[in-house]
Amino acid sequence: MDVNCKVDESVTMLQNKIEESLNPIIARLDSLQSFVADSLVNVNLDAKAGIKGDVKIMSRENNVSLFGIPESRQRSEWNQLVADALDLTAGRKVEIVDAFRLSRVFYVLR
Repeated sequence: MDVNCKVDESVTMLQNKIEESLNPIIARLDSLQSFVADSLVNVNLDAKAGIKGDVKIMSRENNVSLFGIPESRQRSEWNQLVADALDLTAGRKVEIVDAFRLSRVFYVLR
């Protein structure tokens, strides 16, 4: 056997092992996606049934979660830090419709 044949054989074995490892994960993700899709249909049906008049369902497809943004007691300062982070990441100005913190824990250095 020459070196190329051994390398090809090793690469093929590695690809097979990776595929075997990923198959259960992919199956689980597919199952989770199906569950979430079914749940959203049920939630949307419940929401429509409980609201009279026109129903406006907000899209959540553009929502993002950030971490690592320094805390600030000034909401405007914190909002600006979030806007700066998103602008830098996107490489352009990003329009923010709404932003809020999930935690309001402040750490005081002593």
